[in-house]
Amino acid sequence: MRVIQKMVTKNAILGVILVGTMLPAAYSAPKQPRGCKVCVAADAPEPIRRMANRILERGTANASLKAMSDGEPIVLVDSATLLTGPIGDRAFTHLVVIGLADDELVKTIWQNEADIEGDRIYVHGVGRFQGDIGFVESERNPFLYSWDVQRVPYTAMVVTITGTTIKGVKLAIEAFLNQGLTNGVVAGEGWIRYDKTLLDSEPLRPDFAVPAVLPNRVGKWERVGLSQCAEADYRGVLATAGTKPLSMWRAKYYQPGEWDREGAKFTYISYLASLHRRAYGNSILVMQFPDQKTAREAAQRIAGAAGMERHGDGTYHGSQPIPSGKGFRDPGNPKPGTWEATFTIRVDKDWVVFSSLPAQ
Repeated sequence: MRVIQKMVTKNAILGVILVGTMLPAAYSAPKQPRGCKVCVAADAPEPIRRMANRILERGTANASLKAMSDGEPIVLVDSATLLTGPIGDRAFTHLVVIGLADDELVKTIWQNEADIEGDRIYVHGVGRFQGDIGFVESERNPFLYSWDVQRVPYTAMVVTITGTTIKGVKLAIEAFLNQGLTNGVVAGEGWIRYDKTLLDSEPLRPDFAVPAVLPNRVGKWERVGLSQCAEADYRGVLATAGTKPLSMWRAKYYQPGEWDREGAKFTYISYLASLHRRAYGNSILVMQFPDQKTAREAAQRIAGAAGMERHGDGTYHGSQPIPSGKGFRDPGNPKPGTWEATFTIRVDKDWVVFSSLPAQ
């Protein structure tokens, strides 16, 4: 396999901060809204082009697309033209990239936590599968954090929707549109696990349900993404709480302006607020246990490991300093550790709810 194995997080609850380096160059951003471009190759199979048009038809009825549209029309563009054209056309905008694994734009922005060869796929933390498999992954727009950009004016996202087959791509698009999946693997009927790995878990069924414990809104925050947690996350909870969850999800929440911070000094913050699978800012992580008693015990152990304090209502509260990197320092950059992420833990029946949203 050509997959580059990334470091497995030691703390599956709080996640790992992975950031791209922004280096000075010559291109400055236009003063205009980011907007959102749906990218599909002009020579892509016709069924995939039809699926891309379905995303346009859904538009801002989908919470992820609503957040990325910036109030502007969502437009369809040719992937090849975008990739070979001016850097500004692809750097200063949100992108939804659709195509099979051999699509040049898909290959360019690939995060290397999955590998597709024919109808076989390897997904780190889920395993090796064969069949009609859909895959969705999200991150900050890598073109924005590149040599060609002088200064990052804001954060832009990229959502990649691909699969082993045309049917697999369709499964991924439907999961993105219908359940809000921004990171995860969906397996169609008849899939097989053709080999075992050390970190195997189950792929999602096409009709998977979003847990009711995850609200659509929390105050002014709207849920804009859903990530399937990988086996390493489950093992992290097992190591901390003594019990492995039955189910585990991370949901991302957004309010207007959350992706508007500018410059290198906010690179950690912009990562935490992004749609990346491990970006824990403004999110709710939920873990289901066999019963409420087990959930309460798990919550207590997780809170203890994180140094959180118990309040009278049974919730736990804590915070974590967010460092600023010396390599990303702008004039006036705050000293390291001056930003903090706040966390709460509560138990809802058999679920432990770990939130990094600001207190409501």
